[in-house]
Amino acid sequence: MDRHKKFSTISVLNREAEEVQFLSACYVLDPNKFRIIKDSWKKTDKYDARNMVKALWVHLVSGEFGIPCVYKPSATTRELRKLFSQYELLNRQIRMLKNNIQALLAENGIVISNKEGAHLLTPQQGPLLLKQLDISPASRIGIEVCLELLWAVLEKKEQLHREILRVGEPLQQEVKQLITIKGITPLTALAFLADVGDVRRFKSLRKMNAYLGLVPRVKASGGKSKSGHINRESRELTRTILSQSIYHVSNSSPYLRKFYCEVCSIMRRMLMTGEEFRWVEHRLFERKLKEYEKVLVEMREERKSA
Repeated sequence: MDRHKKFSTISVLNREAEEVQFLSACYVLDPNKFRIIKDSWKKTDKYDARNMVKALWVHLVSGEFGIPCVYKPSATTRELRKLFSQYELLNRQIRMLKNNIQALLAENGIVISNKEGAHLLTPQQGPLLLKQLDISPASRIGIEVCLELLWAVLEKKEQLHREILRVGEPLQQEVKQLITIKGITPLTALAFLADVGDVRRFKSLRKMNAYLGLVPRVKASGGKSKSGHINRESRELTRTILSQSIYHVSNSSPYLRKFYCEVCSIMRRMLMTGEEFRWVEHRLFERKLKEYEKVLVEMREERKSA
């Protein structure tokens, strides 16, 4: 199948002069691993399509030739990635609204404590606290609009959180295994599983870290190399959500306190071996597991009643 062609009609006969059906599966070749195309000097659509058809025919008829295909995420992984993209969009909107409220307060010369700021953002105490502030009418209207939008977005975020847990129910066994790490919630575990997919498709830990954008930038010139900050030109879901819980993760064990950046490698090893976290706090794990299972039961009941 040539990706540059929208439609193609292929009719191939096997050794018994019977037509082979190709419509039962779709193969997306990896050009970096398909040596016939990679090492060829003629890189045109005509020759590439001919080589792919020959390789596919040999693979289906004789089974003597392997097809290096691109990794295809499962339906659950694809749905989780779509939901997490919307989840990150809501987080960005929440940050924008909070920054706007902070800017309006700063314009009026008002500095509030963290506790008062947390109360201002709640629907129960926010309107009452806003009335006590000495600010201009325009700033008051702007803060009221931002607060109403913020409360609406927070409500949708909670609904989306529950929906992510429901969609990730087929990965319940892996989630229960990963939440044995202190600081790793079911949402963080599902973010890692949605980003990585199948951990066994990475031949080494470095390849997985490069895929997640956890390896440092390297600048090489004149035989000298210099390492910089982590490479952000990759998938950022796991890196973004994991940074929110890195404080609890680093305090979960003396090993992670020193090498907290290795948490992804630990989760990879746990999934490959089926082992639990060595320094698991059973009381905390049981509480997280109870809350997680409670949400799943509630979502099942809502689906039955709908």
